[in-house]
Amino acid sequence: MRDTVWFTEATRDPGIALAHELVHILMGSGEHVEEPGNLIRAETSPENTELTTDQCEDIVPLGNDNELFAPSAE
Repeated sequence: MRDTVWFTEATRDPGIALAHELVHILMGSGEHVEEPGNLIRAETSPENTELTTDQCEDIVPLGNDNELFAPSAE
């Protein structure tokens, strides 16, 4: 079940919830923050869409290691 994302019909703000969960995976952490407006707050909402510079810097190495940011070789 590690590195999976689950949604139900009851998921609020599905696009934001998907982004929230993908950031958890890319950061390798399930922790939440309390910072107002942050995407990684425990509750998703249209007001919570920001990431800090530190959060972005945590995402990039794992994305690069897994070639998630590399252009397609098609």
